[in-house]
Amino acid sequence: MDARALRESDVPVCFWRTKSGLECDFVLGREGAVAIEVKGGSRVRQEDLKAMRAYVGEHRPRQAIVVCNEDVPRHTGDGIRVLPWQRFLEQLWADEIVE
Repeated sequence: MDARALRESDVPVCFWRTKSGLECDFVLGREGAVAIEVKGGSRVRQEDLKAMRAYVGEHRPRQAIVVCNEDVPRHTGDGIRVLPWQRFLEQLWADEIVE
């Protein structure tokens, strides 16, 4: 999918927040298929994953991704993908995030 096609797609985009204040920055696709959390730090810590883990536990998305300033992509032990922002954008434009 090229950039123009993505802009013209009808992929729903929203966010998720609990009454206690946990939130997931972007929820893409029907039925919340992809959850995305954006962190500005150079290292994603365990406490940075609290909201994403809550969303995953409640909604079971196909993908759970934390976009950040880390240098190397990785997975947490429970399957959350931690992606450098550049890699995330490459995969987004290559249609590997939202299908």
